[in-house]
Amino acid sequence: VRSALLPLAKRFLKNASPASQGTSVSVLGASPLDICATTATSLKRHLKEPADDIVVQGMGCSLNDFIRLPNMRKNYVVAPSGYALATYCAEHFGTPYEITYPFASLPFAFEQLVQELAGKQTICILHQQVLGWSLRNALRSRLPQAQITVATFFSEIEEIHEEGDRKLSSEADLETLLRGRFDAVLGDAFYRRVYSPQN
Repeated sequence: VRSALLPLAKRFLKNASPASQGTSVSVLGASPLDICATTATSLKRHLKEPADDIVVQGMGCSLNDFIRLPNMRKNYVVAPSGYALATYCAEHFGTPYEITYPFASLPFAFEQLVQELAGKQTICILHQQVLGWSLRNALRSRLPQAQITVATFFSEIEEIHEEGDRKLSSEADLETLLRGRFDAVLGDAFYRRVYSPQN
């Protein structure tokens, strides 16, 4: 996705001039591989913006929506795949961007998750980096004692990478990371086969 968006911008937006910014915002990086929301509507519902003013690039949008990028008031980066496009728009059109994931759109109740993690000292979030980073920030406000690591198989954004976070290159790398190190792991149920909780 990342390798496709930037060439599109360079081709279709290269002659665009910074224009007066409108009221709309774009969501960048919203591909099915990167987000848990299954539709653009469910993602929009949890952003703090009027739904009619949100253009989710990559989910139900058109080329006409894409070429509106120079006129956006703001871009939300919800996955690393949207970061290069966000920085391109910032450089060429002066469009500010925010790296965030509306974790309220995740398929679980946040308060219930906090209760289940109470008392856990070491937690690993295994997903794409922006989702993991946003969820970690929210959990830290409720579980200040926990050490939370974000691990991902996907690309990373350097400015939100923290010491101890891991970029995984293989299943063996994941198995090594999870073996006996964490009290809890948040991720796809598929990873249960390689997770051994601490004794």
